[in-house]
Amino acid sequence: MNKFMTVLVTSAALHVAGAVPMINPETIKFAQDKSSRVVSITYDLEEECAIVTFDVLTNGVSIGAINFTNAVGDINRKINAGKNKRIVWRPWETWPGFRFENSEASIKVTAWSTNSPPLYMVVDLDNPAPENVRYYADADAVPNGVTDMAYKTSKLVMRRIPATGVMWRMGDIECENNVQSDNVSRLVVLTNDYYIGIYPVTQGQWRRVYDDYGASGKSRYPSVYNGEDRDVHPVENVEWSKIRGDGDSNQYNWPRDGHRVNSSYFLGRMRAVTSIQFDLPTEAQWEFACRAGTTGTNNVDGVSLDDTAWHSGIASTSMPVGLKLQNAFGLYDMLGNVEELCLDRKGGNKANADGTPVIEPVGADSTSGNRIRKGGGFIRNNDPSIYWCRPGITSTGWSQNAANKCMGFRLCCPIMAP
Repeated sequence: MNKFMTVLVTSAALHVAGAVPMINPETIKFAQDKSSRVVSITYDLEEECAIVTFDVLTNGVSIGAINFTNAVGDINRKINAGKNKRIVWRPWETWPGFRFENSEASIKVTAWSTNSPPLYMVVDLDNPAPENVRYYADADAVPNGVTDMAYKTSKLVMRRIPATGVMWRMGDIECENNVQSDNVSRLVVLTNDYYIGIYPVTQGQWRRVYDDYGASGKSRYPSVYNGEDRDVHPVENVEWSKIRGDGDSNQYNWPRDGHRVNSSYFLGRMRAVTSIQFDLPTEAQWEFACRAGTTGTNNVDGVSLDDTAWHSGIASTSMPVGLKLQNAFGLYDMLGNVEELCLDRKGGNKANADGTPVIEPVGADSTSGNRIRKGGGFIRNNDPSIYWCRPGITSTGWSQNAANKCMGFRLCCPIMAP
């Protein structure tokens, strides 16, 4: 085996105060046991904690993240600063016919600041402690790929959305003559990146959160759909109060009370075991993630709605997540399947009279009123005159504690690592 070069990339673009995490290149060491063929990589992490990822290159080109997804140890998670950190890799398990001969191989170790983390975050709902939260630089690096059944049932995979400072047009841009007042187009700027689930929360994920607390019956399976494959269907028929807490009380009212939630319900339980501040997305966060840079009535350019959404023309019930095309951010089922609850109340998202962008809109500042839902759903058809399954449309016809077979939700959280 030829000699390895060590390569270091430190990403701290959003780190504005304090020390910057750093891996000393001189401390990176590579070794492969001749008998077991196990590869060991050691390094020292200096200054402060970081999320650490690595890559393997031959002749300057990555062998592909899919070929080292089985690496374990001080990798793909938040690592405390210190010496002799260790990564263990069994290349023959993931890289068929692996060979380094006649090529120059490199180990690339990257330290990400915790407030500028990698693109993908994965939470293991069967063992959801903060130290088990994993981070990956891209979709290929996620073990078994993001479409694996585990990420639809026992794990939660989130994608970082690059929203900071982007000015974009929100609302029903192409159908102004058919819109409600809440859908009027307006310029918007979001101030931070955030993570959002690549799928709506499924029945399998909902059940795991409630199983930890000994729940049974409707608390574990509230959904109308109850087929044998229900674990991979979006959870639906859930009230706002079962997700966040009593929204019309004096304690958990967005935006007045911010992201405060009741610890007894879904989001409170998720926060307690992961230390991640999960919540519903605002309407602006949801729509920016859905559009992924598009400006039309679909969220994937050049294809039909049938390719991206389960709507009433092709479905009469909820469907397994992840079967339609993903958008440019790698998100599935943003249109169709189930409508998705957002934090905002009806009536608050208006354009500025002077045409300047609205900064970080949060909906109506009220203690009552219907909550916004986005994305249409399988009960909505694709007739152009109403066309509910499109990014800019806002559904506000149900009270926040209404529940039905076509209403689910998707999780969102800040990018700060736990």
